[in-house]
Amino acid sequence: MGKIDLYQKIYFGIKISGPDGYDFNYEDKNYNINVIGANREEGFNIPYVLITPKDIKEGSTIALESNNLETIDANKLQFNAITTALNLEYFLKDYDVPVVVPIIPSMPSKPYYQQLSRGCFDNRNPKSLDYRYDLQVKKIILDAKEQISKKTNVNVDDRVFLNGYSASGVFAQRFALLHPRLVKATCIGGASGSIPVPSSNIDYPIGIKDYASLTHKDFDLSAYRDIKFNYYVGSLETDVKSKTRKDEDGNLAPMHDMSYFDRSVPELVGKKQRELFGKDMFVRAQNSVDYLNNIDVNVNHTILDGYAHNADEGLSIIEKEEEFVKDAYSQNCIKKLEK
Repeated sequence: MGKIDLYQKIYFGIKISGPDGYDFNYEDKNYNINVIGANREEGFNIPYVLITPKDIKEGSTIALESNNLETIDANKLQFNAITTALNLEYFLKDYDVPVVVPIIPSMPSKPYYQQLSRGCFDNRNPKSLDYRYDLQVKKIILDAKEQISKKTNVNVDDRVFLNGYSASGVFAQRFALLHPRLVKATCIGGASGSIPVPSSNIDYPIGIKDYASLTHKDFDLSAYRDIKFNYYVGSLETDVKSKTRKDEDGNLAPMHDMSYFDRSVPELVGKKQRELFGKDMFVRAQNSVDYLNNIDVNVNHTILDGYAHNADEGLSIIEKEEEFVKDAYSQNCIKKLEK
């Protein structure tokens, strides 16, 4: 059964509901998939997808990726989250990895929730659907650990592996900045224009100047240093230009460079980021990586020659995603299990 056939069978052939979810097998491996509903009593107002391998090992590390779809349509969001979860499980099928995908809505008139933008902190009402999604995801991780333990009698690692490409990669960047104690390693593709740096000279979501006022806690640099960050991007990432956003010289800015996208990086923060680290995305990314390595944050950044962001723009870096995800997870999240 191919991946697309698997999506069709699970999403269109079986209604995932109830506490038991749906059991399926793939390449001689057995899994359970479930859409866990929102649970306001437990602190999360959105559902999430959970895939649990039947052969999960004690101490396994959850792989988490946010969904990435610009819509508030519940059916489309759920399908996108299920396919995201199945993709990630497929990439990591050799390691029997539990996968979690929170189902976060998105619409242009609202803060960029799927990227944990600055506006995500504006709503201070915990009972609201759009209350701080980073805290909701934190609660989802705790709930997923309990769900896995109930199903398998296995306890997973306290920290998670964050994966993401493009918008979901930006989510991974920022969730790690907000909750470094929860993150073991990341694999982030197509998001090199918005690499956070824990500098007090620039505001969130790039720096930490206003971090304490937003989060009501101090930034934990020690925990941040314990995360292994893995970035990959195509050399043609900046070739496609936005139709509306412009750089300081009046030229159209790169479509996928979030520094020029006010909904993701506030205009003044983006301007400051470019002043500190460079206007060109690749120069800025290298300067950001150098800054991080100089303060002992472990970052690896790979640029692949001849690759673009999306398939309609050329040879897509997405085609290399499985390779990077497997390598990042195996190098950082299974050593404990091999001892």
